[in-house]
Amino acid sequence: MTRAMRDIDERTKERFPARISVTAISGDQLTKLGMRESTDLVQQVPSLQFQSTTTFATFNIRGVSQTEFTDQHELPVAVVVDGVYLSSPGAVQTQMFDLDHVEVLRGPQGTLFGRNSTGGMVQFVTKKPTIEKSGYADAHAGSYGETGFDGAIGGALSGEKLLGRVAVSFEDHDGYLKNRLGAATLGARVYAGRGQLLFQPSEDLHALLKVQVSKNDHERNGGYVWNPAAPNSDGLGVHVGPNENPWGTCNGCDLLGYRNPSRDPYDQAFDTQGYFDRLAHETSLTVDWNTPVGTLTSVTDYYSHDKDYLEDTDASPNPLFKYATAHQLDQFSQEVRLSSPANSPFWTVGAYFLNINSRMYQSLAFNFGPGVDFFGYDRRKDETRSIAAFAQTELPLNNRLKLVAGARWTSDRKRLDAVHVDPFGDGTVMVFNASTIGNDAKHTYDLWQGKLQLEWRPATDVLLFAGVSRGAKAGGFQGNLVAPQISFAAEKLTDYEAGFKFEGLDHRLRLNGSMFYYDYKDYQAFEFNQTTLASVVENLPARMHGGELELFAQPTRNFQFGLGLSVLDTVGKGVTLPSGHVVDRDMPQAPGTSVNGLARYSIPLAKGTLALQADFKYTGDFYFTVNNAPVEREPAYLISNARISYELPSGWNFAVYGKNLGNRYYRVYALDVSGLGFSNDRPGVPRWFGVEARYSFGGR
Repeated sequence: MTRAMRDIDERTKERFPARISVTAISGDQLTKLGMRESTDLVQQVPSLQFQSTTTFATFNIRGVSQTEFTDQHELPVAVVVDGVYLSSPGAVQTQMFDLDHVEVLRGPQGTLFGRNSTGGMVQFVTKKPTIEKSGYADAHAGSYGETGFDGAIGGALSGEKLLGRVAVSFEDHDGYLKNRLGAATLGARVYAGRGQLLFQPSEDLHALLKVQVSKNDHERNGGYVWNPAAPNSDGLGVHVGPNENPWGTCNGCDLLGYRNPSRDPYDQAFDTQGYFDRLAHETSLTVDWNTPVGTLTSVTDYYSHDKDYLEDTDASPNPLFKYATAHQLDQFSQEVRLSSPANSPFWTVGAYFLNINSRMYQSLAFNFGPGVDFFGYDRRKDETRSIAAFAQTELPLNNRLKLVAGARWTSDRKRLDAVHVDPFGDGTVMVFNASTIGNDAKHTYDLWQGKLQLEWRPATDVLLFAGVSRGAKAGGFQGNLVAPQISFAAEKLTDYEAGFKFEGLDHRLRLNGSMFYYDYKDYQAFEFNQTTLASVVENLPARMHGGELELFAQPTRNFQFGLGLSVLDTVGKGVTLPSGHVVDRDMPQAPGTSVNGLARYSIPLAKGTLALQADFKYTGDFYFTVNNAPVEREPAYLISNARISYELPSGWNFAVYGKNLGNRYYRVYALDVSGLGFSNDRPGVPRWFGVEARYSFGGR
């Protein structure tokens, strides 16, 4: 590692625990927890939730998220890989392999680097090339025909001046949602590879080139659990009971008279086999130059993906509703920042440029019986061009007290060019661009955000902090092009937060805590109207308050455990229901209480070490959208996992594991579509067993 890299790393480690509320999980911990998909992180991170339908995924931190399901939207919780922001929800759910660590940052971001966000950030940091030859190979097999492999190798290619590392990953399993009319769905077949070259011409200069590609290869996907529903007096979906007949078809049936004969939610019958294809490429160049005035960093990145998706939306043998989407994304970003030299108070100043070209097609096909067919589609291009400047500094007031101050200015320019055919209209092609709707097809959002925080160390191992930060996210264009307003405004979130960090028992005990209050203005709320079958993003006021506690302890050499607690109280104000009633509602995916835990006990055995591990997460009840429809309420649930491993000094590690040991049924996505007689329910992964063999060398 060059001096420039070493200095950056040490300064980051020094300030990282203090600057924000954060949870970090090392690559070794990810392996021991069996986390292979990005969305697995929710199992051990307080206040983190997610929802997914395969074609898109969104993270939720402290109740802040975006639940609109079309690809052109940016998310309030930013997803970042090696300092590079990924703009599309279609890029969020990926395989995790050869990672150094993952960081989950809570609260507004943007004064240190990258893209601005209101809710927080999830950053994946890959392992970098080293002089020492190192690597690993990991093979696993499990339930539902699962087979998988990931591995990496790296080291010096030409002395200390040129280093390299290559990593690959493969995952394949059958679907866990049975289809009595065909192949099971919710399967996976994904390949990924990454190559990195680190050029170090001197101690003060290094350049890292990274190329990555991934492919989801026509996965059997796009399936849901059939769940009949009907609107209540407020137009919100309620479940149809086995002896109820709101549609006048039959007891317990949907709009077209279908009733699933099986009570097992994983036993369904679809007339259409859905699929998911995605090919993604990324190339980035990161240059660090250590100068007398500070470290100059440049991050240049190009990302693209091409995605196709089809689902049987009604989850029945009838051709009631089919949804298809295709998305092509091209994204370029450039960041330049200058940070303070080593052994001086920290400061950074930088500039950021982002250009996004999003091209999306989506179609909706309905069939209510012989000859009663309807078809509509959107074809659209959304362009975003963003420029920003940011700065942050840490000013020591005395040897125990520090002031942290940061600011950011962002200007986003957005343009729309789209056509729309209403599925229930007369076939007229409606055009939305600057020539037809004028300035409504182009918007500029000038936003500012800032941070002011005091940090006090009354003792070496104790940190207390309190501060205020403001985040902002630009508005955009509706997924539903015929909404009353074709665009929505920017949202702004002010975070008032205080907390502490404590470390003791010779680094064997860590306790972190925080309390916060969010004043959320113009929250971008997704609402779905059952009467018109139309969606809209509406700006609403909201507020939330709560806190987190995280404990890690190693009371003995062989035993360690961790606990996490999140408490939330949220409200979205002035939500207009399909009936026209205006009410206050819980924010989406904001359980009042969630608890996670982990325990690991190691036993010396023969020449190696036997480890027994268990972890869990309890999630309180919540709603999937701000409408709080009864069919969107997810009851509280507990997911527990276990792992037994045996590690040898030679680098071999063998393990058996079980996930969701209680076989608890829960949902990772739900949408009230009761106007068509059902709700969209995407099930979580059922009980899963597996075995794993891993060989590591060179310290990695």
